[in-house]
Amino acid sequence: MANFLVPLVPEYQNKDEHFMKWVLEFFPKFLQMVENSIEKHGGPYLVGKKMTIADFSLMMPFMRTSHNDMYENSDILAAVVAKYPKAQKWVGMMCSEHFKEFIENNKYPF
Repeated sequence: MANFLVPLVPEYQNKDEHFMKWVLEFFPKFLQMVENSIEKHGGPYLVGKKMTIADFSLMMPFMRTSHNDMYENSDILAAVVAKYPKAQKWVGMMCSEHFKEFIENNKYPF
């Protein structure tokens, strides 16, 4: 998804260039997919009323970027997330109800 965030991969050398493309092209499409899934299945989770592996899987990019104070561009990504109200509500719920302890005890720079 965002390999340029990992210092061990070649894309990291041009991370700013990759970030711009990712934030302008990929991330909005990803957020729209989250919005569409919540709307299609009635929420509050991605595929309905119960949390599934889909919710866990799709939370990782948010925990690494927009909802990670140690990530240098978290504010930019949080602003993009704010343009997608269903996705923003879902991420907030997942962070506060299901990942709160993990987030508080595990900070990563990327």
